[in-house]
Amino acid sequence: MPLSLEENRINELRKYDILDTLNETEYDDITRLASIICEVPIAIISFVDVDRQWFKAKKGLDVTETAREHSFCTHAIPEPYKIMIVEDSRLDDRFKDNPYVTGAPDVVFYAGMPLVTSNGYALGSVCIIDTKPRTLTEHQIDALKALSRQVMTLLDARRINNELLEAKKQMEIQNDTLNRTARRLELAMSAGKLGSYELDIDSGMMYSSAQCRKNFGRTATEDFNLKELFSSIMPEFHEYVQAAIATSIQTGEKYDVEYRIKPSTGEERWIHALGIPIYKEDGSPLHMTGITSDITVRKDFTTELERQVAERTEKIAIQNVDLEKMNRELQAFTYISSHDLQEPLRKIQFFISLLKDKENKGFTENAVAYMDKISRSSEKMRRLIADLLSYSRTTSSEILFEELCFEDVMAEILDDLEEEISATGAKIDIAATCRLRAIPFQFNQLVYNLVSNALKFSRPGIPAVITAEAHYLKAGTHNNDSLDASQNYYRISISDNGIGFPNKYAEKIFQPFQRLHGLQEYVGTGIGLTIVKKIVENHNGHIFASGTENEGATFEIFIPEVG
Repeated sequence: MPLSLEENRINELRKYDILDTLNETEYDDITRLASIICEVPIAIISFVDVDRQWFKAKKGLDVTETAREHSFCTHAIPEPYKIMIVEDSRLDDRFKDNPYVTGAPDVVFYAGMPLVTSNGYALGSVCIIDTKPRTLTEHQIDALKALSRQVMTLLDARRINNELLEAKKQMEIQNDTLNRTARRLELAMSAGKLGSYELDIDSGMMYSSAQCRKNFGRTATEDFNLKELFSSIMPEFHEYVQAAIATSIQTGEKYDVEYRIKPSTGEERWIHALGIPIYKEDGSPLHMTGITSDITVRKDFTTELERQVAERTEKIAIQNVDLEKMNRELQAFTYISSHDLQEPLRKIQFFISLLKDKENKGFTENAVAYMDKISRSSEKMRRLIADLLSYSRTTSSEILFEELCFEDVMAEILDDLEEEISATGAKIDIAATCRLRAIPFQFNQLVYNLVSNALKFSRPGIPAVITAEAHYLKAGTHNNDSLDASQNYYRISISDNGIGFPNKYAEKIFQPFQRLHGLQEYVGTGIGLTIVKKIVENHNGHIFASGTENEGATFEIFIPEVG
């Protein structure tokens, strides 16, 4: 039998759910009748499974199943509507070596009429067996065919009954689900003060649930009509509600309104009503069905929220005025810092220089030392003001991203630091470069501060070796839990072989005015890395520092890609 047909036949057999079932009198009676009518010792109702032959009923045989490869019925089912007769199996090449022929139950004669479904698939057969050669009369053949049809009638009845039981089971499950849903809906409607109604458009009568009546201040059993409904609605909403009902009936669209009522109890409420018009076969309106809900609490909350929002908006407006005033004052302070404060320092440094260079004959050693201290202090103040101005610009500068080439940025910075690089014999390597989008002034300041720091904090007697690189990282290619795995990043790295720092200070070094070394050893204000961190934050990025004391430091910056 072709594989596709055999698969279909097996699937059909499974639908009857007959295999491995208990004995049933109706089937046993058929095997007894077959044995009596055909005058044979063995009669069987068999079903051919994938790899076995299973017996539903049997007469004169003890086993309940056999291997399919030795089954006579396997040869009968390929021709569903034809009875298969083997008068002497010992002379038949198909069966002469069969173990059931050469041994018990010593099958010599076999006749089997297939059990055929309405779709034409043979599930097995009603078969008879004898231990000696014989033939069947026409009467006996007709009887076997009739018994085969009777078995199929029993099978079809079984299948229909099983389907009915399954349908009943599914219906019970659905009913149970519907009942639970109905109970949940009832609870939800009760909790939400939802009431259902049906408005008869011709008469104006309202057929409503107890909750709907309650929403309008009526008792659970008190009916009312459309006119009485409008008597509860505040007058200013009458025209609005009437127009909404008329539009819904005319267009078939949903009726959806909110209005205020004042029932006979005297307590004002807000009602939300929804409805859908239903029409007769001739297209004329029949009724409107829908729900109502008491939304007084929600409306009160919304009103209070709107009041608070308005109050808060007014406060924010006042705060914005104050903030603008503070910004103007800050700008004025910045101007004073950049001009008025630096001018006296320049004069102090200028006159100290004149005293030391041209008027130094009458000064004692202590006086010269004092002037040196004044000069160093004024220079320190000048640097501090310059760094504070840089930090101020970092905080307030316009956030405008542009496409930059990291190599061009480095070239400009190396040009600015040419004297320091030449004086210290430093070596600057640009290991990798890429194009990135950043805020130009701030990004240049960021890289400048890091390279300048690397030059400043080199080890005595050892020329600085600074490596700068920039990479584009696609989402998911970085292994840092602090980064968004779905975001593309630019990675900028500046590393050096300088004095480094213990890793326990990796966060502290970004705090304003934090210094890990004395002023006598390394000049600076302690605000350079604070500016770097602020710039990174302005780019919504992350900065990580790592170092080893007397070996060097590395600063890694991740800036997210922007459109």
